[in-house]
Amino acid sequence: MGTLLYNIRQCSICESHLPLEANPIVSFLSQSKIILLSQAPGKIAHQKTKAWDDPSCRKLCKWLGVNEAQFYNPDNFAILPIGFCYPGKATTGDLPPRPECAPL
Repeated sequence: MGTLLYNIRQCSICESHLPLEANPIVSFLSQSKIILLSQAPGKIAHQKTKAWDDPSCRKLCKWLGVNEAQFYNPDNFAILPIGFCYPGKATTGDLPPRPECAPL
C-alpha cells in the first residue's frame, strides 16, 4: 500500500494540462475504515496540500459526527478523489478531473 500511495503522490501525467503544478492529494491506509470519494481537490486543497481544509470540512465532519482529528486520521477515513490534482476553474465551479487519470 505504501508503494501505491508513493506512486500516486509522484504522479504528474497530466501536469501539462493543469493550471498549476501537479499536486496529488490523497490520504489512505490499508486499514482505513471508510473511503471518502470526491471529484477532485479544489484550489484551496491544492494550495494547502490538504483535502477538505476549508469550511466544507466542518460541515462534512458535522454530517459524519466526527471531529477534525478523527476525520484526518487515515485509520478512520481514506480520502480518495477520482482526480488526484486540482483540474482548474470552469465557468461554474471547477473543471472535471482530467481524463488521463481514469485509466491509472
